[in-house]
Amino acid sequence: MGGIVINWVVTIVLGVVLSIVANLCTPSVKNFFAKTSRSRADGRVRQLKDELLVAELLGQDLTRYTLQLMMDIVFMVLFTLIALTSFVFGSTDSSALGRGGWLYFVGLFALIRAISTGLTAITQTRHVLYFDIYAKKTRATIEKLKRSVPSDSSVVKD
Repeated sequence: MGGIVINWVVTIVLGVVLSIVANLCTPSVKNFFAKTSRSRADGRVRQLKDELLVAELLGQDLTRYTLQLMMDIVFMVLFTLIALTSFVFGSTDSSALGRGGWLYFVGLFALIRAISTGLTAITQTRHVLYFDIYAKKTRATIEKLKRSVPSDSSVVKD
């Protein structure tokens, strides 16, 4: 019994850590792969421009930004409640919900999703609050991506 609890605690801690690391590394990995081909660079440039536009629009309309942030908080709470519920009910001895059963995986997924949603909200808040710095950094990344891949095929247009 004690071994199963320790296994699940270790699993949850590792899941949380991996979720945070994945969210922090994603932009770097996307930029790395964008340098491998012109079509990937074009797609990443479009994505960065879209993210920049969203941050700018949310910064201009604080009501919309507040609603977006409230929705993220509601999703975080919802996923956290799902995780807690599945861990509580997953600790029973019935076969479908037993220790190590599928309900633990649902809870772990919900917990990772809650963390991911929270990190996304934090990142978006940073982009809105420090828009000038974010815009400058993003535009520099866009220019770097435009220059990183030979432009003999297609060219990224503004």
